Amino acid sequence: MTGRIYHNRPRFTNDPSNYTATTSMTDTSDRWALGLMSGTSLDGIDAALIRGDGRARVEAGPRLTRAYDEAFRGRLRAVLGEKGPVDELERELTLKHAEVVRDLLAE
Repeated sequence: MTGRIYHNRPRFTNDPSNYTATTSMTDTSDRWALGLMSGTSLDGIDAALIRGDGRARVEAGPRLTRAYDEAFRGRLRAVLGEKGPVDELERELTLKHAEVVRDLLAE
C-alpha cells in the first residue's frame, strides 16, 4: 500500500480493501491544481492555478481576482448566520465562481 494515493469509495471505512489506487507516488508527470477562495472580507473571488510534479516542483500559473459588486456584497452580508434566501444566494455565488474559473482558464 505504500507509495500510492487512495481515494474513498462511496462508503467511509477504515478497511484498506475499500480503497482503490489512483496514482503511483513515482509518477512525476505534471499536474495542474486550481485554487478558489472567497474570504471573510466579502471583497470578491481569488483564483489561481499551480503546476507541479506532486513531489518537489511547484510553479505558479495564472491568477485572477474578481471583486464583488456592492449589491452582491450586501446580499452576502444579509445571509450571514443562515438568515434569508441562502439557497438562492448560494447558487449565484457558485455561478460567480464558475465564471472566474472560465475566465482564468481562458487566459
